[in-house]
Amino acid sequence: MKYNLSDFVVGLVHVFVIFMPGGILLAALAYAFDIEPILGLAGQDAGPAEWFLALAACYVLGHLVSLMASGIEDTLGVPEGEVRAVLRVLAGQSLRAQLPDILIEEKRERRWCCTVLRKNESTACRGVEQHDADRRFFRNVRVVFGLSAVVFGARALMSLLNGPGDPAALACAMAGVALMCLAHWRYRYQDRKFTQLAFESMVAEFPPAESAPFASTELRWFGRGSPPEGLDKLFRDVPAPAEWRCDYYVAGTGEEVGIKWREGTLEIKRRMGIVRTDDASLEGLGTAERWEKRSYGPREEPDPDGPPGGLTWIPVCKSRRQLKFRCGAGGAVERLADPDERVPGAGCCVELTRLRAGLGQDVEFWTFAFEAFGDGSEQLAALKRAAYAVREDIGDEALAALKACDACGYAARLKKGLKGAG
Repeated sequence: MKYNLSDFVVGLVHVFVIFMPGGILLAALAYAFDIEPILGLAGQDAGPAEWFLALAACYVLGHLVSLMASGIEDTLGVPEGEVRAVLRVLAGQSLRAQLPDILIEEKRERRWCCTVLRKNESTACRGVEQHDADRRFFRNVRVVFGLSAVVFGARALMSLLNGPGDPAALACAMAGVALMCLAHWRYRYQDRKFTQLAFESMVAEFPPAESAPFASTELRWFGRGSPPEGLDKLFRDVPAPAEWRCDYYVAGTGEEVGIKWREGTLEIKRRMGIVRTDDASLEGLGTAERWEKRSYGPREEPDPDGPPGGLTWIPVCKSRRQLKFRCGAGGAVERLADPDERVPGAGCCVELTRLRAGLGQDVEFWTFAFEAFGDGSEQLAALKRAAYAVREDIGDEALAALKACDACGYAARLKKGLKGAG
C-alpha cells in the first residue's frame, strides 16, 4: 500500500487523540492539586526527567480518557441515527454482500464499512478515517473538559470553604463547561459526517444489486376494524390467503419514502408526485400519488425491536386479496382471472388487505387501494377505468367509508400511527 501526506495527517490526528486530551487533563490536575514536577515544566529548570514524566502521564491519562469516552459512547449510543434511513439500509445491503450476516450488527455497520473499504484499498477510505479520527478527538476532548470543569469546580469550592475563594478556579470551571458543550457539538457534527461518508463510500464502491424501477400511480385508504361490506363483496370470488404475510417497515422515514422488507427482498419506494384525479368515479375520495419502487437482493429478516442506535422495523401482518384489470385501447377494461398474470401494457390492481400492526396486536385494520401500472402517461387513465369498473359493485355505502382524510400511502400512515387509522 502506498502512503502519502493524507496518511501522515491521519496518523498525526490519531496521536493527538491520545496525547492532547491527556495533556489538558494533566494540566488541570497539576494546577488543582499543586503537582510540583508538572508545574515546573513551565519554568526554565525542567529537565529530561520532568518531561518524560509529563509525556508518560499524558499518554496514560489520554488512554484512560479514550476508554471512558468510548464507554460513554457505547452506553448512551451515537448520533448516527440522523443519517438518512435510505442510505443506512443501502449500505447494509452492500455490506452483507461482502461479509457473512452473522458478523454484522446494525449498531456496528459503519465500523464494518470502514473495514471493508480498508481491505479493498478504497481511495475513499482515507477520507472516512480522517472523519473518524476527528470524531474521536472531539469525543475525548469533550470528556476531558468535563473532568477539568469538575476538578476546577472542586478546587473553587474547597477554597471558598477554607478562605476567600479562588476566582481563577471558578472561571476555569465555567470555561471547562463551555468548552465541553462546544466539543460535544463538534463531536456530533463529525460523527454524523463520518457515518454518512462511510455509508456513501460503501454504496458507491459496492452498489447493491437492484431490479429495474417499478413506477405506479396509487390511491389508497386505511380504516379501522373490518372493511365495509361493499368492499368485501367486490372480492367475493377471491379466496383469502391461508396464512398472513408479515412485512417490515422502517419507522421514521417520513411521508415520501417507504422502506420495506418483504419475503427476503428489500424494497425502497419514493413518492414522485401527487396527481389530481378529477373524475366522477373518485370525486372527493382522495388524491392519487405517483410512486417509484426499487427492489434489492435478499436480506436477513430484521429485528422488529431494532438494535440500539440502529433502525426500528415495524412488523405489519397482512392478508391480501387482489383483482387485476387490463386496460386496452379505446377505454376497454378486462378483469383477469389470475391476478398474478403479467400485463405488458397499462393496467390496474385493486386490493383489499386486512392488517395487524405489530406482533401480538388484536386490533385489525384494513386498506383498500388502486395501483395503476404501465407507461407513466397511461397510469392515471388506467386507475380511473378500474375505479369506474368496480364502483357499482362497491356501492354507495362502502364508497362513503372511503374518506379523503384517510387516503394516503403506507409511509404516511405509519408516520401518523396505524392505530389512528379510521
